[in-house]
Amino acid sequence: MTWIGWRWLKFVALAIFASGLWSSACAQDRGARLTAAQWTTTAGLVLSWIAGYALMKASGRGFEPWVLQAMGASLVASTGALLAASRPRPALGAGLAAAGFCAATFVMVSRGALALGWALGLSAALGALASLAASRLPDADTNIDTDLDLGARHLRWFTWVARFEGASLLLMVGVSMPLRMLASIALDGGQGWIGWVHGILVLIYLQALVAVATAQRWGLGRTSLAFVASLLPGGTFVFERRVLARTRAGQG
Repeated sequence: MTWIGWRWLKFVALAIFASGLWSSACAQDRGARLTAAQWTTTAGLVLSWIAGYALMKASGRGFEPWVLQAMGASLVASTGALLAASRPRPALGAGLAAAGFCAATFVMVSRGALALGWALGLSAALGALASLAASRLPDADTNIDTDLDLGARHLRWFTWVARFEGASLLLMVGVSMPLRMLASIALDGGQGWIGWVHGILVLIYLQALVAVATAQRWGLGRTSLAFVASLLPGGTFVFERRVLARTRAGQG
């Protein structure tokens, strides 16, 4: 894909990300809020980071401080979306999502030219306004009446994220690295794409893990086991088969 193509993908991804953030707080149905927070927001975030990585490679740039700051701010925004969708009243999560999105936008547009303190201050002010506006929204119509239903939705999302993360780790460790070391064959052309995508999925996995552990009231042992599983090739698949299957059976 050309530089212009990646740039357009970046814009589209940011639009998807923004729409997910908006819907996670403003959709009338709480189930729709969760769908927006889990799937729409995550899709926009992943596509944005993939396009950003391609643009960074094309321009010969590295991971400059403003890049890492924008990534961190966008993670804060997506976490806010999950918080807004998981609670009956979305004010706190909406404020966090708005602040994170604004901070990421300020940093990306200025590329570090705008002082970080100013970016954070402006973002915090806009986030507070968003939180105030969200507090005045009418309560969402809900088809999620119990904590059990909320936990089940987070569990399904976590399961799919775990599968993608586990598959990417197997591809990287079981295929890409052996081919590179033994046959000098780089599946991603030596650009680090496989490692980058896996890194993105690890971050999404950790975010989903916190969400499901909170909603399902997992203890430290099960949560730690899920974390360790993400570090081992095939670990998330074993965790799903041995642990998540019992969790789903208990909800049936």
